[in-house]
Amino acid sequence: MIISISLALMIAGTLLVALNRTDIPEIPIYLGSGLLLSSLVSIAQSRGIVSHEFIEAEIMREIALLGLSILIFYSTSGRLLDPKRSTAINSFKASMWLSLVSFAGVTGLSLYFGFNSLESLLFGVTASLGSTLLDSGLVKEEARKNHIYGWITEDIDFYDDLFGIVVLTLILASVGGIVPFTGLMVSMALILSAILMREYFSSLILKITGGENELVLLSGIATLISLVWITESTGVSALAGIYAAGLLLVNTELGFRVRERFTAVKDFFTALSFISIGYLLTLPGLRYVGAVTGLVLFASFIRPLFMTQVLRLQGYDLRTSFMASVQSAQISEIVVVGSLLLAPLTQSPVFETVAIGFTITTLIAHLVEDREQYIFDRIFSDYELDSEKSFVPNDIEKHVILAGYDWKTKDLEKLVDKDVIVADYSLERVQDAEEKGLPHVLADLHSDEAWEKLRVEKASVIVSAIDDPELINKIEGLDVEAEKVLLTSDSEEGRDELREMLAEALN
Repeated sequence: MIISISLALMIAGTLLVALNRTDIPEIPIYLGSGLLLSSLVSIAQSRGIVSHEFIEAEIMREIALLGLSILIFYSTSGRLLDPKRSTAINSFKASMWLSLVSFAGVTGLSLYFGFNSLESLLFGVTASLGSTLLDSGLVKEEARKNHIYGWITEDIDFYDDLFGIVVLTLILASVGGIVPFTGLMVSMALILSAILMREYFSSLILKITGGENELVLLSGIATLISLVWITESTGVSALAGIYAAGLLLVNTELGFRVRERFTAVKDFFTALSFISIGYLLTLPGLRYVGAVTGLVLFASFIRPLFMTQVLRLQGYDLRTSFMASVQSAQISEIVVVGSLLLAPLTQSPVFETVAIGFTITTLIAHLVEDREQYIFDRIFSDYELDSEKSFVPNDIEKHVILAGYDWKTKDLEKLVDKDVIVADYSLERVQDAEEKGLPHVLADLHSDEAWEKLRVEKASVIVSAIDDPELINKIEGLDVEAEKVLLTSDSEEGRDELREMLAEALN
């Protein structure tokens, strides 16, 4: 088995080097490495070069489960959970409504097309969950920059995962012969305890370990193993334990330290996991290929559009709603784990169906990555921001334009004796400026119309701290007399530097 794993890593390494100059993400390369390994082993076995025990499918399945468990634990522990965020309630309502409707709708359609109840339930869960696996780093960055759509995406991802854990726990409990209600209660108690006890747990572990790097890392691994053991010893799915272990470290000093030292471990086992999944994949029958097609269409296209409209009904701007929805247009890795756990309990190719759909949606998400604005402009070519949310006095001149009103530029108006106009595409930030009595424009600053509304030709200073190279180039290219104070740093030092630069420009 060690030889086969080494061979798999060699194949993956070769493909990564060969495809280094392409735009293909790592996960599909790992899956392709597993498929290639499976083909080579099959050929070698047919010619008697290696035995049929050269690679055991059950061991590959266990490796896949281990790697995905570590990935879910790592991703969950890095969330930014803040119930005080203005998006928390609306995101919960949007996520639960769409998850329930998607689950019921896709489950019903699957039953209608002849799939059995277990398959239909799993396909329903697959359709009801979004994922930010590929864009998780980008989403966290946007959330930490106080971008509203980053907050919404992160909140919805949390609620989606929670919904998936609950439903998969009930399904696995039913198939495994456990009373579903018991499994649900154990899972929810564990998850709730993790959320409530995380600060106390962090302080206790750091005190016991003295903050030693090696001991902190071991404590993180021990936390994961312990909570998985608790769930499995009570007969409940390990999914709840994995998720609870991640939540136990969220927004804590212990969590930050564990993640800092856990990255290499996560990367290694993630590679092994997806290589193993690729090795286990086989093409299902024509009916299941149709199921894959339906799930991919729903996850990558239909669900994001539905989510956009649901968020619009919550009062969010169209662009904010779209950007939040498209970030999570992937089949969730949690469902892949669920299908792996169900695979030994059924003769149905549910794992292959979900895994292939996961791979395709990951590739689609990668193609969409960094092209959201272009896609938005193509789909909603007649889009205009709400003009009623803009107010600019007719006689304003020599004013200061705050292009973007996040934590770096908020309250800068207190340093300025001149009129100040706030411009942002976030409805909430513009409402914040409106409540302060500031002139404001709800606008996409990439457009020429936005700058016309801001009377840029009469402005004295333009201030922006948005980390967007395209927007920075747009501002730098404006043929106006206004001083331009531009900064892309997201640090506290950068915030202070911005104030110094503004003071100098005003003088």
